[in-house]
Amino acid sequence: MIKVKKLFLCAGSESEGDSLAFEIKDILESRLKNHRFCDCRDSAEMANYLSNDIEVVIIDVVKGLKKTQLFEGADAFAKTHSVTTHDMDAGTVLKIFEAAAGRKYRIIGVPFGYEKAKAAKEVEKIISSLD
Repeated sequence: MIKVKKLFLCAGSESEGDSLAFEIKDILESRLKNHRFCDCRDSAEMANYLSNDIEVVIIDVVKGLKKTQLFEGADAFAKTHSVTTHDMDAGTVLKIFEAAAGRKYRIIGVPFGYEKAKAAKEVEKIISSLD
């Protein structure tokens, strides 16, 4: 049995360009066996995962980014002014949970419109640096 180190929430929607985190999930799962990846399509679903004790890292598509990058906490992520099609954006949900839990969540921001293989490679590199 493989012990899960971290849970990665691939956040997004089926809207054009916003599904990239879902699209790279299979690539990441095949390369990073000790990590668990889940699709997360709305804020209520995200809230369920954030309330667990396991370390959670969010992977989300962000308009305006030039390269994939790691954000340490909701405040840093909010500076991207990301536009979302979610009913409540990931940054707002994270701020609420960070305040309630007294901890920060990490967000891996992937540029909107990135090519799938390039996005997966850059996200994998960031994830490997978190171990």
